[in-house]
Formats: sequence, C-alpha cells, structure tokens
Amino acid sequence: MRTILLSLSILCFSLFSCDSAEKTADPPTELTIGTFNLQFLADAPDTGEVPRTAADLDGLVRLIDWGGFRLMTVQEVLSADSLALLQAHGLASSWRAAVGASGGTQKVGILYDTRVIERLDDVRELDNDDGLIPADWSGLRYPLAATVRVRGGFSFTLVCLHLKAGITDGGAAQRARQVEQLAAWAATVDGPLLMMGDLNDTFEGIHATIDTLTALQEAGTDVGRFLTADLPAGDFTSLEFQDLIDHVFLSPDLDARVVPGSLATVKFDQDAAYDGLTISDHRPVRFTIKLE
Repeated sequence: MRTILLSLSILCFSLFSCDSAEKTADPPTELTIGTFNLQFLADAPDTGEVPRTAADLDGLVRLIDWGGFRLMTVQEVLSADSLALLQAHGLASSWRAAVGASGGTQKVGILYDTRVIERLDDVRELDNDDGLIPADWSGLRYPLAATVRVRGGFSFTLVCLHLKAGITDGGAAQRARQVEQLAAWAATVDGPLLMMGDLNDTFEGIHATIDTLTALQEAGTDVGRFLTADLPAGDFTSLEFQDLIDHVFLSPDLDARVVPGSLATVKFDQDAAYDGLTISDHRPVRFTIKLE
C-alpha cells in the first residue's frame, strides 16, 4: 500500500519546458556521475537553515557545470522548488529532477541532464515491499530509486541514499540495519546497479565498536563493491569532520565501465573562486563511465 500511495506523492517534474531541452547530435559515449549533499538547500534565496545568497547559488550552479556532471544524486533538499531554484541561477534548461516524498527538510533527489539521459522510469521510494523495515527508515529519508535510460540505449538502476546520522550506539546500530537491508535488496537486483549518497559513515567506522557499512562491504563480488574505496588515503567529503562519508556502491557490470582515473572528490573548498561563498559542508564525489 505504501508503494501505491508514494506513486502519487513522489515529486517528479520537469524543471523547464520540454521543448527547451536540446539533444546532442549523437548518443553520448561517456557519462559523468556524481553525488552531492547540498546542505539544507531551501526553495528560495536567503531562507532556510543554511540561507544562500544569489552569489552562493550562482557558485553552486558553477560547481555543477565545472564538474561536468550529467547525472547526480543529491541530499538535503527542501522540495522540488529547491532544485528549480538552481535553474533561476543558470542551471542549463536541459536538466530535470525527481525528488522523494520523505525526509522533511532533508529530502533526496536525482538530477539528470536530458542531453545525455533520455528519462527516468519507475521512480519510487524503496520500502517494506523491498525488504526495508519501516521502523529503521520512518521519519528519515527512504532510498529513492529509478531506472536511468541513457540516450543510445544503456540503462541501469540508480538509488539515492541518505542514511541515519550519529555516533551514538542507537544511531550507529540503526544505520547498520539500514545497510543490511540495502545489501539484501541489492542482491536481488537484475542488471547494472548504482547506489550512492551520504552514508554518514566511513569504511573504518565512526563508532568505536559498530562498523555500519560492513554488510555492503561484504556483499560479495557478484553484488558489487564501494568504488569510493579507491579514493586516495586521507581524501574526504565531510568538510566539518574531514571524513569520507559520501560513497558510491556499484555492481560489477558498472564497475567495468568506470573510466580509469575519473574517480575524485571535487575540492571546491580549495578553489579561491568559492572563497566566502556558502556552497555545502560536503564535497561532491565524481566519476565517469563508458557507454560503448
């Protein structure tokens, strides 16, 4: 029943009119993908828990453009209008978005550029029908899943994640249960799978005794692995804690398509062009896959 109700409440929309989305002459040969926690992006300038000025929003759009992203999972957005706000500050007219219904002021979403991505199909929040236990997700952000249809015919399942935060015993245990449920679900998925987002934990574990990512780390090579394990030692995404907590998990068939050397965290905080701007307290993670 929850899935049926959510089919009415998932906010899937076009940021711009359909006739404004230009298509490239030929199908793309590569796709640059990223995940980015936008730190409480509101739906209007100078509002919300982390207010953004017009200059801040211009800088955020510039970062998306500079990163070369064509598909992104995003976390901590207030509503669909939070993402439409980016268009008002220069995001290309070819971009579209889907936003989950759960999460309150910290919803998750998928941004995609229709010059490369044809469409998203079957956009929905994973729930108890997928083996998730509502007690571990209710009041938080359910994972947002979709089938990504790339121009040229390639397709894969994408899941945007934002897991339980916290270093308390209870918070870490809940996050571990979420990961266990995701690992069990991932093992049932046919075809290429990409799960990524803010997992709120490191490979070493931020809790003294509970390593919450273990179930996915040990999911098996036939299910997938963390691509972010390939980042250089000491690299991080949380600017506040300097921890690597934003991750990419992908199935073997997608892993084989990753362009060598393309995986990186986007260190905008080290670029003087962003000095004095409120962008995010997270760095994006970026990588590229081959489509041919």
